[in-house]
Amino acid sequence: MSATKYDDRAERALTDVVAVENIAPGMVRVVTWSDAYPVDARDAGCNCPDKEYRDVPVCKHEYAALLADTDKPAPFVVSDDLQRRPVTDGGDRPEECDCSPTETDLSCWPCRKAGFDTNRYEEKEV
Repeated sequence: MSATKYDDRAERALTDVVAVENIAPGMVRVVTWSDAYPVDARDAGCNCPDKEYRDVPVCKHEYAALLADTDKPAPFVVSDDLQRRPVTDGGDRPEECDCSPTETDLSCWPCRKAGFDTNRYEEKEV
């Protein structure tokens, strides 16, 4: 398999992964737009079809788990409890909110990470 295919998986870890939940020491659950798989960072890896049937060294779930285990910013939520994740229909915006009044179709990264899918200026007053 070419390096391009591996790069595609790394890219998909950045675009397809919604959240990574710590479920046990060395174990995470990687949630994508279409599925969720447990990833054992110690040795077993992932049991997704891509990893299982294509015999790739690293799948997008494992790339996401590796990124979640660093102190680098990730484009997805990293949590110990996804049930406690803020929801978009309530709560306060983060202090670091940097939503643009002119780009109302995009929420800023701090708001996206806090669970808000909309820009603060797009919200309608009731």
